[in-house]
Amino acid sequence: SPEQAPEERTCGADLIHARMLKGTEFDSEGLEELRRLAHMQDLHFIENPDDKEHPDYMAIDLSKLIGSKHSRIDMTQQLMQVRTFEEMRNIMETSGWRQIVDEYEADLEITLPKLDACVAMIEFVDNKELDKLRGSGGFSSLLSKVVKPLTMGKIDPEISALAKKNPELVHRILMTMAPFQTRKEHRINIASALNYMKTRFRYDYFFYAWGASLLSTRRFNEEDQILDLSELMPVIGGDGDGGHSSAATCKPPSNANWPEEQFKRLNQGNFIEYANYISTRVKAGADIKIVNVRLLKDSDRDIF
Repeated sequence: SPEQAPEERTCGADLIHARMLKGTEFDSEGLEELRRLAHMQDLHFIENPDDKEHPDYMAIDLSKLIGSKHSRIDMTQQLMQVRTFEEMRNIMETSGWRQIVDEYEADLEITLPKLDACVAMIEFVDNKELDKLRGSGGFSSLLSKVVKPLTMGKIDPEISALAKKNPELVHRILMTMAPFQTRKEHRINIASALNYMKTRFRYDYFFYAWGASLLSTRRFNEEDQILDLSELMPVIGGDGDGGHSSAATCKPPSNANWPEEQFKRLNQGNFIEYANYISTRVKAGADIKIVNVRLLKDSDRDIF
């Protein structure tokens, strides 16, 4: 079924506010602003998450506060006292949460480089765009006419040649894995991992593996609409997996094709095999051709 228009989408905060607060004596302008901020963050509607001066950035601050494992009781008690719009807008300073978030960000700067151990890039092209250029690859196009039938379509030299000649056709999924962390370290969530990797590599989609059992995905480049992540999740995982087109989650082991013996434990030694496996599931769920799957090192950085 077609996805809802952005203005029609709702999140958990919207539902709770509508069913439990709206129209009651406990509702207020301050809590309405909190609902709006949660809506913007949960549905990924914040246009520039790096603009700390934008009013919507407060949603990211609150998300970081949650990520810092700060006392949920304190957060609840402080928010219970909010009545006015101004009180909500100033709560980071009046509650002392600003310092907590600043310390959390400083600690993350030390921890985030752990992500560098397992980083892979899946590059693919849209079949519709590829078909428009078929036959224009010179020798590689002629070679494909011979090789493709012999290999049952598994080897197609023309794809790599056309992708190299037309780099604008290539779409990129950057994949990394949540690292082992000590109890004292702040957990690296998907937002923190995405923001760290975007300072190092160019990509259109971000896949974050929580070990072998869970895969969280985000569309990073909103102009790239080739993949519908919600529709893709049941193909990578199982029938109960999904989300929306720009943010979705799945459990790869729930898929009938999952090679359980190979990925009993996901680590640096088999991460490239995992990336290759995920690429086959992406291909199964979208009208694309895989160009390349490779591990990335610091020397591959294309953003500095």
